[in-house]
Amino acid sequence: MQQVHKETLTMIENAIEGREEPGVEIFGMTGIPEEIIKQHNLRVTQEFYAAEANYRERTGNPPPGAIGGPAVKKVKIETAEEIKERLANFKAAKKAGLDIASPATPVVSRS
Repeated sequence: MQQVHKETLTMIENAIEGREEPGVEIFGMTGIPEEIIKQHNLRVTQEFYAAEANYRERTGNPPPGAIGGPAVKKVKIETAEEIKERLANFKAAKKAGLDIASPATPVVSRS
């Protein structure tokens, strides 16, 4: 490899151990040794998960899909009879001309 002054480089001074050889030519992402790319990706991934764990520890939020952490809102479960009674009350109120809005929260029924 020759530089502007036509000198031949045989070694790169102050380089990281194992990277002293000037034979590697890198243009953008082309030419980067696979080992270095794997090391970089591993380091970035570890830093991400460490930062995420630190954030969750500070805020008290559980990881996605985890059971536990802050209390989860309890789902209201109605029986078939309760649903029929609520429907009858709704129809009676509608027939009487009252303005009835649907409940704000969805209801799960189990028969």
